[in-house]
Amino acid sequence: MGFGLLFIGYFFMLNFPFKGIDLLPDVVGCIIMLVAVRKLLLYCDDRGFRYAEKSLYPFTIFALALLFYQLADFFGFLPEILADIYYVFMIVYSIIVGAYHIFLLYGIYTLSKSVSLDKLSVRATRMVALTAVYYIAQILNYTNVTSTVASLTESPEVLRSYINLAVYLISIVWMLLTWKLIFSCYVHICLEGDEDMPYHEDIYDKIINYMNKLKKR
Repeated sequence: MGFGLLFIGYFFMLNFPFKGIDLLPDVVGCIIMLVAVRKLLLYCDDRGFRYAEKSLYPFTIFALALLFYQLADFFGFLPEILADIYYVFMIVYSIIVGAYHIFLLYGIYTLSKSVSLDKLSVRATRMVALTAVYYIAQILNYTNVTSTVASLTESPEVLRSYINLAVYLISIVWMLLTWKLIFSCYVHICLEGDEDMPYHEDIYDKIINYMNKLKKR
């Protein structure tokens, strides 16, 4: 259906920098995810997936521009004006990427509901909230809001390092949970005729069930 390709595409959302160049360029992931979303649209013509497809086009253009920026910086051909607008570029880029993820998650939510996989749809809803938190944190970093707040304290460098660490940890958790969600879609969302495939609870479901049992006690 396309979820396998989505899983591979998200691998390129990881950041593996080498002398300022991302060894897993986002633009490659964008192309893979575009193919995946177009395949998903063949099975589920949902507006979430449609909007995700449309947002992938500017996402790909910005990702390609970012790769050219990194290469120009690496080889020493970076114009000063591009260096000056880097943070503005990254703010716009983060908004586009965040919008793509939210549209995709909305499509997964709708598709999960349509095949009566309520637990999967709940996970997609939780991921929308986490995605919003993650990208808002990124944007605040690029707008220097966090640096301004840190400068008001007695130890601004220490606070900045903690903020950067928090954003990094959120990114790791977000990526792992996104991978988990897409893999669950790959396993549990079936083609027509396979609707009776049983749903297997994973570690997240077990934790939620355990917490619910504690509340009832």
